[in-house]
Amino acid sequence: MAKSIVLEGPEGVGKTTQASLLGYLLEEYAKLPILRVREPGGTPVGEAIRSVLFTSEFRNMDATTNVLLFSASRNEVLVNKVKPWLEENPTGISIGDRDWWSTIALQASDGADPGYIEATQKPFMWYPNRTYYLDLPAEESIVRVRMAKIKEGVRNWRDDVPIETYREIRENYLSLVKKWQDKVCLVDAFKDPWNVTFDIVRDLLLEMKTEEPTRELATDLLKNFNYSTLRKIADKANDEGRVPYSRLSRDAELEREVRIKEGFSEQGQLREKMYKDWENLGLVRPRINTEHER
Repeated sequence: MAKSIVLEGPEGVGKTTQASLLGYLLEEYAKLPILRVREPGGTPVGEAIRSVLFTSEFRNMDATTNVLLFSASRNEVLVNKVKPWLEENPTGISIGDRDWWSTIALQASDGADPGYIEATQKPFMWYPNRTYYLDLPAEESIVRVRMAKIKEGVRNWRDDVPIETYREIRENYLSLVKKWQDKVCLVDAFKDPWNVTFDIVRDLLLEMKTEEPTRELATDLLKNFNYSTLRKIADKANDEGRVPYSRLSRDAELEREVRIKEGFSEQGQLREKMYKDWENLGLVRPRINTEHER
């Protein structure tokens, strides 16, 4: 059967980057039909709603209005794009950049009533089959967002909220991870982007191995899916200019400057803090493959 997966997490964790890497790897290695969508957006109506939601002129709109606009965009993309595509592509994979998790995590921090938010999102909870939650502490998210703004210019007004808001949003996300553990894979977003992709694809293939009509295909794909295969595909993506290494590389000097300016700890300390948060919630800490990280 077709699979729908969604990449979730706070700002700066690499959701959009992973959507590109996953799409490329699955097309090149698995030769599967791929659909990529983002929220809000993904349809003409959704993109129009997106422009309203991320315009600073409207940043003070009522929190409930926010919930309804995000939900309207979500309904459009699921009803008119994702659901029909999944029905037409029995071995296809749809890759989403955010879904209803974002509404629960973000709009609760905006002040919308949590019970109302959950009620409005229930019609969408059939989707996706699997969520990949990319986690970073609030401090690391802010470092990445600040670096992106310096390099790329203005993103959207939601990036400029206080660190307390970043922390609240992350706490909301981790509560969802704990609640939906059977449908979510927790991902260490400190890893090199291609290694994050490897972890996600391996988990996805293991899921596909449990069902028809993808069982045989997934079994065959897993036999040769290793870091050597990953590196060949990453090199090809770089050579073609589809996902150049320069786009994924870290600017160590800029990162150091931003970290010092914000007064945040070094990456290693924040990573250990993240693992401690997981342990406190009873979440499984994934194995770190540091020998493969660039």
